[in-house]
Amino acid sequence: MRVKRGDAMVKIVAINAAVFAVLSLLRVWLLLRGSEVEPEQWLGFYADSRFAHQPWGIITYMFTHAGLLHILFNMLWLWWFGKIFLECFTSKQLVAIYLYGGLGGAALYALMCALFPAISGGYLVGASAAVTAVFIVATLRLPDYEIGLLFFGAVKLKWIAVVVIALDILMPDGNIGGHLSHLGGALVALLFHYALRGGFDITRPLNAAIDGCVNLLRGGFTHRSREPRINKAKGTPHRHKATRQEPNDIADMDIILDKIKKSGYAGLTAEEKEKLFSVSSRLRHDAPHDNG
Repeated sequence: MRVKRGDAMVKIVAINAAVFAVLSLLRVWLLLRGSEVEPEQWLGFYADSRFAHQPWGIITYMFTHAGLLHILFNMLWLWWFGKIFLECFTSKQLVAIYLYGGLGGAALYALMCALFPAISGGYLVGASAAVTAVFIVATLRLPDYEIGLLFFGAVKLKWIAVVVIALDILMPDGNIGGHLSHLGGALVALLFHYALRGGFDITRPLNAAIDGCVNLLRGGFTHRSREPRINKAKGTPHRHKATRQEPNDIADMDIILDKIKKSGYAGLTAEEKEKLFSVSSRLRHDAPHDNG
């Protein structure tokens, strides 16, 4: 279902919106106290020595925005082009490309700051590098996909990408750090596209790590229910319980496990998750056991 596949995109937008709301409230509180500190700088990415004191910025910067128009524009682009992305790829790949794009943008910005110290001194905030990666991946997969633009009519994705990348290279507004991060996100998209054509999906290692962390946390907070132990009286013949496995259980489990391999646990529908839980619980409880 499209809604289910788009859950990851909704969550990304929600995280960006939540961070923006919290920082906006914090900014008001700081102004009331007479401070002019910009709270987003605490979550920004620094490419100089300050990175050692704020290493989390390499992740948090891509969920942080400096103004209403800033977040509105980025989230609209993510929503529009993210839906096109999901026509060809999974939600898990969307999350990975978003994160990789943000990391690629930070990496290129840091590299250029090291080569040209004159452009350093500031910090990066915004999801534009991550969104650019999602946009370019969608364009590389569906270059002739047409979208309607005000005053221009139907325009193919490839021509929008050409204009966007050209503007980033020319950097007409002086936002050097922002444009460099966009190009970093575009390079990540190119890497993903050509690696996938070669048979390797670069999003798999990251998704495997994310799934491992999620499963670890879920295992730590999940309390498994246990059936009461029944001790048999001495001399009572031991009998195994009859197996209640239904004929379709194995086939259903194979389908669900194959889907988990392709798109992870998060890609399952609510019905599939319920089926996985009920069948695994039944098989576990029906397995032969000895209480002697």
